[in-house]
Amino acid sequence: MPRSRGNRGLIGSQQLVTSSSASGVHSILDHFLNKGAGTWPNAGNIIAEVLMIAGGGAGGGTIGAGGGAGGVLVGTLYIPSTPTTYPVVIGAGGASGADGTNGNNTTFYGLTCYGGGGAYTYTSTNNTNLGKDGGSGGGGAGNRGGLSAGGAATQTSQGGLTGYGYAGGTGKSSGDPIQPAGGGGAGAVGQDGQNTGTTKAGDGGDGIYNSFRTGSNVGYAGGGSGNSYNSAANPKIIVTGKQIGRAHV
Repeated sequence: MPRSRGNRGLIGSQQLVTSSSASGVHSILDHFLNKGAGTWPNAGNIIAEVLMIAGGGAGGGTIGAGGGAGGVLVGTLYIPSTPTTYPVVIGAGGASGADGTNGNNTTFYGLTCYGGGGAYTYTSTNNTNLGKDGGSGGGGAGNRGGLSAGGAATQTSQGGLTGYGYAGGTGKSSGDPIQPAGGGGAGAVGQDGQNTGTTKAGDGGDGIYNSFRTGSNVGYAGGGSGNSYNSAANPKIIVTGKQIGRAHV
């Protein structure tokens, strides 16, 4: 039975306490009696700070775009304290190459972080080498015919946890230099290929900071940067980002 405080010497209307609500002003006695009766909100639950990250998408290799970061979920879960087992699946990063594959999903407690989008290497075919959709999208690799759009971000918020993921950047090339884009990160979109007369590829999108695992802010889930090329110079090779997922409870 829900318990009401009846006022107990406090000014204000009578408040009803249930297992899902205890709004208003309550005395210490109210809290004690209702918690003992199992009607205080979240009584008997474990309050868990949760950080989940999927595997990052793989970049496209030489003259390729950057892979997208794995999707991220952050927040607080109220998990019943009854002894049981909750499986955790940690998503691995994608496999790099001319066709970089998506990262794998991370799952826990009915929640899913989606693997980051993979990316392609450059080719001369028009309207190809688009970044792949993923938790954060892979970058576009660029092509002789024009632009290659980045992949879309597919991460959603779930179960009261906030989801993070952004799209990949757009690859550019109408001739040398070839400028693939960066993959999306948990905190920002991947940078477009820099068509400014330089050989700079797009940077990976920023990740996010979180303190759950260590007690201090640590950066997670940044996107991979692209690899640019100019036939008049040596290729500029930059790490394309293959990130192993994490789940911290």
